[in-house]
This record gives sequence, C-alpha cells and structure tokens, in this order.
Amino acid sequence: INDMAGRVPELSSAFMLAKQRGTDVDVAVLTDEDTSHLGRFAISDDVADMGAFKTPTLRNVDVTGPYMHDGSLETLREVIEHYNNGGVTHPDDAVNPYLSGGIRPLNLTEQQMNDLEAFMKALTSPQYVRGGNQE
Repeated sequence: INDMAGRVPELSSAFMLAKQRGTDVDVAVLTDEDTSHLGRFAISDDVADMGAFKTPTLRNVDVTGPYMHDGSLETLREVIEHYNNGGVTHPDDAVNPYLSGGIRPLNLTEQQMNDLEAFMKALTSPQYVRGGNQE
C-alpha cells in the first residue's frame, strides 16, 4: 500500500483516462494491471481506500464465482486454500506486497478445510439454484 500511495497521481491518472474514454469503472479497475489494485479508491478518491475492496455477502456463495476482486479463483476450495496459504494461490508463490500485514497462513487441516467448504456451500439456497437465479 505504501508503494501504491506514492503512485497515486500516476494510478489515478490512468484510471481517469480510462473513465474519460468511456470505459466502465468496474472494467477499468478490473482489467488494467495498474488500476486493478486501486480498490475503493477508484470510487472514493480517498488514499486510505487504496487496496480496499467491498466484501460481498456469502449468501449463495457457491454459485457466485469466480472469486476475489479480480476473478482469479474459480472455486471455493481455491479461495480457502489461498487464505490457508497466507494469501497466496500456490505455496511457492511470492506474497503480494499490497496485502495487509495481517494476512497470515491459517494452518487449517484438510478436515477443517473440508468443513469450511461444506459450511460455505450450505449458505447457498437450493431454491435459488433450481430457479437459475444469479445475484
């Protein structure tokens, strides 16, 4: 975040140019490598919001993928493993320098990950799935 704060003028300029070209705000934030990490700053223009993203509800979470702010994880299991690995997708990946310092490996057992996945899937309404609804 500190590195990003030093780049606010550059990042916000790139974002504003995309908006001026008529690019949808969500598309501008999610498809450009530089602006994809702006987070709520793209909406609020508050430097404190850099790298902060709206946390979606877990209601019907099993059918709302792909997950993460950039859609990079396809399944709930991938999300659980991502956080179990301390915020990295694969244990050998480098830690993203923009992550909060509070994100640490969870050290969940295989059974705990299975239980968490089952719990999250239980938050999806069968009626919602049968009806073909999507939020």
